[in-house]
Amino acid sequence: MFKWSYYNIEISKNPDGSLLLYNTLSSSLGVLNKEIVESMYSKKVIDENLLNVEEIEHFKTIKQNGFLVNEVENEKVNIQYLHRANRFNTMNLSLVIAPTLDCNMRCKYCYEDKKNEKMYMSSETEENIVKFAQNYINRNRPTNFHVTWYGGEPLLAMDTIINLSKKFIDISNENNLTYSAGLITNGIYLNDENQLRLLENSQINFVQVTIDGTEEVHNKRRYLKNGTDNFHTIINNIRSAMNHFRVSIRVNIDSENSDNITSLIDYFEQDCCFNENVDYYFAPVEKTTDACKIDVTRCFNQEEFSKINHDLKKKMVKEYNHSPNLVFRPPSYSSNCGATHVGNYIIDPNGNLYNCWSVVGVPKFMVGNVIEGITNNALYVKWIMYEHNNRCKECNLLPLCNTGCPHRNIFGNNNECESQVYNYVEELKVIYDYFTNSKIDSNERR
Repeated sequence: MFKWSYYNIEISKNPDGSLLLYNTLSSSLGVLNKEIVESMYSKKVIDENLLNVEEIEHFKTIKQNGFLVNEVENEKVNIQYLHRANRFNTMNLSLVIAPTLDCNMRCKYCYEDKKNEKMYMSSETEENIVKFAQNYINRNRPTNFHVTWYGGEPLLAMDTIINLSKKFIDISNENNLTYSAGLITNGIYLNDENQLRLLENSQINFVQVTIDGTEEVHNKRRYLKNGTDNFHTIINNIRSAMNHFRVSIRVNIDSENSDNITSLIDYFEQDCCFNENVDYYFAPVEKTTDACKIDVTRCFNQEEFSKINHDLKKKMVKEYNHSPNLVFRPPSYSSNCGATHVGNYIIDPNGNLYNCWSVVGVPKFMVGNVIEGITNNALYVKWIMYEHNNRCKECNLLPLCNTGCPHRNIFGNNNECESQVYNYVEELKVIYDYFTNSKIDSNERR
């Protein structure tokens, strides 16, 4: 006996009597034809033994895509279990390492404390991090080891990246681990020489770079300490890097630059000649720590940002033929943010441990260090035992937003729904129309 999933969302009822249905947990989008709507969808419980031959075929497809679940299944409990199982899974060791908190930029909305920026990692701390990683591997026998290089500007500490990368790769080979790495950089030092060093020594395959507008706007928001412009340096470095790495361009948006982003899209699409290894996405500027000096009145709330984000993505699809399925399909989270996971550690240049990279360098958020491990158990447990609130547990959109940022929810007073929940209906309709029209076009070509 089966029932319709709690996480099914009716997107639209079509004139022909069919129903466009989306499941937020499985991320499946499908159409129930009129006959199935009338014969199966109208029933609370479905006995597959009573279905005819035609209905059985539909039933199998519908169940396979998560729209139908076993009658006795408690999906709300299952999703909590899924999140906890992923959270306490020790098979993955993930380190976010800031080899320095120094930076060559002075971005207006930076959330890191500038008192810490002269902090560079010593060779002793490097050795302690290697021991920390090895101890975790010895205790938990993970199968995957991932490192993200972070800062500050991590490429200011290239020697540390190379030294540790080589040792991490050796450890992974010795313990039969799958090793991978990524880099978050402002892009200034992502030159050909550094790219070559990274390619030869680090196994980094993913790079994130930030561009906040067209040349004039970007240079005003993300400016170098020495006052020189940097926009074209970053663009040229991306053009070179895309031949060796996957590159994701993050575009931070607030009221100061929001009107410029459509022009930035035009620039990316018409002038940059990026290849398939480059993508770009949009993110709201947020005040995450007291060190951030941004005027919060410049920041958009989640609903405001969702409208801007939707319009920008629509431009990508309509004007530049980006796949709606890639641009618009909502996320479906099977676990919380890494900040709430065991085996996930943020490490500053002194070897201090944190759960969240938004608070790296802030002493009150330190949970331990690489020599002693977790020393502030009470704070660590706050992160690791983070749970969905009761309102979110009852919401069938939970898999789309995952209750949002744990840092905001644990340490702030956040009652906002995430931006993903505001425009998903319209965006799913665009995906459906795209596939429908593609099928029509394909039939016409025959």
